[in-house]
Amino acid sequence: MASYHAHPPSDPSDPDDNHGDPGGCDSTGGSSDTDSAVAGGAPGSGHPVSGPADPARADRISLSSPNDVVATMPYLVGEPPEPGLVVLTLRGTAVHSVLCRDLGRTGPRDPLTCAGPPVDSAMAEGADALVVVGYGTAEQVAGHVGGLVTVAGRRGLAVLEAFRVHAGRYWSQMCSRPECCPPEGTGLDPDRSTGPADAVLRGLVPRPPLRTVLGEVARARRNLEPPGSLRSETVRAALTDSEAEADGLRRSGTRVLRRCGASVVRAAVEAERAGTGPHGVDELVRLSVFLRERPVRDTVWAAITPGTARTHLDLWSRVTRAARAADRAAPASLAAVAAWQLQDLVLAQAALEAALAADPHYSMALLMQQAVSVGLPVERWLDHLKGYPG
Repeated sequence: MASYHAHPPSDPSDPDDNHGDPGGCDSTGGSSDTDSAVAGGAPGSGHPVSGPADPARADRISLSSPNDVVATMPYLVGEPPEPGLVVLTLRGTAVHSVLCRDLGRTGPRDPLTCAGPPVDSAMAEGADALVVVGYGTAEQVAGHVGGLVTVAGRRGLAVLEAFRVHAGRYWSQMCSRPECCPPEGTGLDPDRSTGPADAVLRGLVPRPPLRTVLGEVARARRNLEPPGSLRSETVRAALTDSEAEADGLRRSGTRVLRRCGASVVRAAVEAERAGTGPHGVDELVRLSVFLRERPVRDTVWAAITPGTARTHLDLWSRVTRAARAADRAAPASLAAVAAWQLQDLVLAQAALEAALAADPHYSMALLMQQAVSVGLPVERWLDHLKGYPG
């Protein structure tokens, strides 16, 4: 197995760092509590549980064998689910991102079909190679490991190693020769690996299990759902009034609508900062209608900084809860940006799931998903926006 290095997560003090995108082969009912993803947020790739550090901010951990990979896994993804799948995406000799998929929460799926989106996303983020690890029996995971190897080969993406782990042993799926991988497998000995010691020396701690993280995201997501006391007829009435107002402004020209909309959202943010922000359904729905205009939404987006993030998170979370389903993508995306600026990555992921449930193709949410997936430091956000098509 070729030698490579793993970056520690972007925030070693936060074991819940990085939770990825919704949707995919393993999700059910539009939710995404089953698998994990690489950068790019492609449907089907799932939830990232570990991202890279900024190379300027941390040394790298050396991993040179399957034993090293397995021994260091608690610092990358926590306790891997079994049956489960973990994929390391590499740039050069460094691990760029880590994916983890819980295969125990899904029904039967074609491994080749499910392998396509993660491989495509890895290529989109500029990965040079993959290391694939399956946890479970051959019947449970070998097809999924082989599917990733096959699809990666078709896409021209190298796989440095692919192996299965079960009951303290591993089996390579890249080599069938007995001297390379005996039929009984090769024993794992975490005590022989320096990976965990390297991780501890760099201030890392074992991460919580994927299922724990996904449970936290699910709880945060429920807090963004409409309250049970919110009546649909109340939302419809507020929507009718707000759309009539927007239509009247639009008749004077799109620029008038956007200028007035930007003024309305800025006033709402200022009121929120002063402690008198909008709470009524009429006011909150009105904001969701104006956020349909991308320049209005971007007026808010550009104003979210670590210093203003708490104000924005509180306001746009309320708007998300009050908005009709089709209008939730914009306020939920803004709430995600604010949560990310506050380093609350569980809430950021929950808000992104809410946004993408409303509109799976919402570009702002997809861009934010990519930033969260790769552990992008907040201070590099402006660089990340370069080339953003809008």
